[in-house]
Amino acid sequence: MIRLLATDLDGTFWGPDFVPPSDHVAAVHALERQDVTVLAATSRRPKPTKQRLGDHGLVLPAILVDGAVGIDFRTGERFHEAVFGAEAAHDTLAVFQGYGAINADTFQCGMDSTRFKAF
Repeated sequence: MIRLLATDLDGTFWGPDFVPPSDHVAAVHALERQDVTVLAATSRRPKPTKQRLGDHGLVLPAILVDGAVGIDFRTGERFHEAVFGAEAAHDTLAVFQGYGAINADTFQCGMDSTRFKAF
């Protein structure tokens, strides 16, 4: 019995306009009625992904930020997280800044004392 179906979002589940075909949405709902979990996979960040899914009546678990984070948007549970430690993140950011590859206008982050989040 199939219990999980994972789908990429961009270019697979929806097009460049972030609008999935109605039969894709209907298929997700049909799978949910059969107790199959549909998991969204994307390189995108949590907030816009949750919003774009919600725009189409979908509340799914998702693997986000290129696999760094897993959030079940149905419950809010963060079931996976693989992030830089704060010291390593600061060092990495300094290298990028040293090469002019990142500046404050193009990089958004939130930091606390134990970890670094780039989303």
